[in-house]
Amino acid sequence: VAEELGAALHPGPWLSSAVAATRALTRMSTGATAASLLTGIADGSTMATVGPLSGPRPVVENGVVRGAISALPDAAAADVVLVLAEDRGGTGLFAVDATSDRVSVTERAHVDPTRKLFEVGFDDSPAQRLASPSADDLQGLVDDVLIAYAADALGAATAVMNLAVEYAKVRRQFDQPIGSFEAVQHLCVDMYETVELARSGVLHALWAADAAQPAERHLAAVRAKAYAGQLATVADTAIQVFGGIGYTWEHDAHLYLKRLLGWSAFLGGSDKYLQEVGKALQ
Repeated sequence: VAEELGAALHPGPWLSSAVAATRALTRMSTGATAASLLTGIADGSTMATVGPLSGPRPVVENGVVRGAISALPDAAAADVVLVLAEDRGGTGLFAVDATSDRVSVTERAHVDPTRKLFEVGFDDSPAQRLASPSADDLQGLVDDVLIAYAADALGAATAVMNLAVEYAKVRRQFDQPIGSFEAVQHLCVDMYETVELARSGVLHALWAADAAQPAERHLAAVRAKAYAGQLATVADTAIQVFGGIGYTWEHDAHLYLKRLLGWSAFLGGSDKYLQEVGKALQ
């Protein structure tokens, strides 16, 4: 599903609500409130988002949360923000009404117009503790999110590659399809190699998310991010194949590039994850 949504440049909150928030609730909480939220997410009556997945966390004291989440996807569409925050009991998962007047939501400048990010501020916002996640729970949530977003990126990269290859078959120069020229063929092969390397990592990570032990699941998620995080080069190369039309606002190529650039920076760049993969191989 994530791959197809990425191919369509889907701008909705599916990854935030149906994946990230759902996995947070199913991994960390079994109470009645969590069950009610899951029912609402499943039938579409509730939209949720969860964060922060990295960096400093808001603070909860006396049942209210203070602080901010600097880059939260889909916050403007959310009914509930699942906040990973700190209180005297350690890290907790808290439910906060996103429509409260004690919650501010401000859109941030972001490279990707298909996936908006928001700064969410909490000014003594009432917060209900849902769970006390372990370190394994927290890492598992980040792994799940990385894998889902990697699948989305794989779909986007595959789509823009296919568009470029089809264009190379029909665009003619010197009375020949440009795909017959070796230089263009090399560009297409480079795109295919990058996409298939990422596909291998994503497919393994999708299996590991449900079937592997935590350590193997984490390494699979890191590997998927490391390889899929380089997929922006596919959109960049596709624009070279398209030539002048690829630079126009009316063509979809720039939207794929921006989608993949946004993903490349999500929770850190590929270099960070490649280093972690390298350390695991030592």
